[in-house]
Amino acid sequence: MRKHSASIFLWVLLLTPAFAFSAIKTELNSEINSAIKKEAQLKKKAKRLSKRSKKLRARKLRAQKLNKKKRRRAKRKSNKKRARNSSVSKISVAKKSSVKDFWGFTFYTENYKSAADHAANLSSYNLLMLKYNIDKVSSATFLESFVFDWGESGTFSQGDVAFQYDRKLGKAAGLDLSTRARLYVPVSESSQDLGRYQLRLYGNAGGEISPILSYKFQTNPRIYTYSDHDEGQLTLKWINAASLTLKATDKISLTSSLGHIHYSRNSGLKYEVDKPIYLLDDPYDNDDAMFISLEAGFALGITNFSLMIEQERDLRSSESSSLFDESGTTYFMTFSVSI
Repeated sequence: MRKHSASIFLWVLLLTPAFAFSAIKTELNSEINSAIKKEAQLKKKAKRLSKRSKKLRARKLRAQKLNKKKRRRAKRKSNKKRARNSSVSKISVAKKSSVKDFWGFTFYTENYKSAADHAANLSSYNLLMLKYNIDKVSSATFLESFVFDWGESGTFSQGDVAFQYDRKLGKAAGLDLSTRARLYVPVSESSQDLGRYQLRLYGNAGGEISPILSYKFQTNPRIYTYSDHDEGQLTLKWINAASLTLKATDKISLTSSLGHIHYSRNSGLKYEVDKPIYLLDDPYDNDDAMFISLEAGFALGITNFSLMIEQERDLRSSESSSLFDESGTTYFMTFSVSI
């Protein structure tokens, strides 16, 4: 009996690990199967979410495209409306002010007196200018000049007629460039006696240093031809100048200029004292000169007024001079009205 119970106990001891291992194995298998099922479910869920996200993205893209189309349509409508309004306004403005847009009229008067000649009267050089704007950058102008002496005699004489062309060249190296050509036709008595034609060419370059400070460079060759040729007649007067302008207010400006003038003559000889005064194109008998000027300008609506003092000095003269002494100094007063 004892032997039988011992063998049973021994078998129990031997079989218990096997049963335990089988149970653990079964449990692990069930957990693995459960994990596999969960993984499959998660994959299915992920696929569903991916499909939903793709659908949402597609809907979003379609909505964006529709919005873009709507915005484009709205923009086209707005541009068309704006263009219609602009064309209507341009037509109405052109109908109302076509002359003002294309034509302009200016009266300019320059009154001057030499500081050295105390007995001289105040002289006045006047221009009537009719301007036609060809386009936004160019214009043509007809100029009629006349001269008036403010002395007791009050002499009045017609000056030469001139034709002028202006053009803006745009910007280069930060500079605003422009040019001008002006041809004088002999109409005055003195010019007709000499058969004198004059061509003035202008080249301008300028810019701003600050909102109130600007600068300008100008070259201005003046070429003269004569049908009645004579020794000493002026054939070329070439002015080169640099100026600096301070804008004190919207209506007041101060300008200082410094420049050089070169004179060329038919024979290289200077004018003789006993020759008629109308042969002299410039009050100073120089071959090369430098000049300095100070000007105060005032703008009042369609009118402009300025006061200027200018001194010209002969560079070949050995005589000494001080700044703005009587020698070579001229006083100017200008006034213009533009409509």
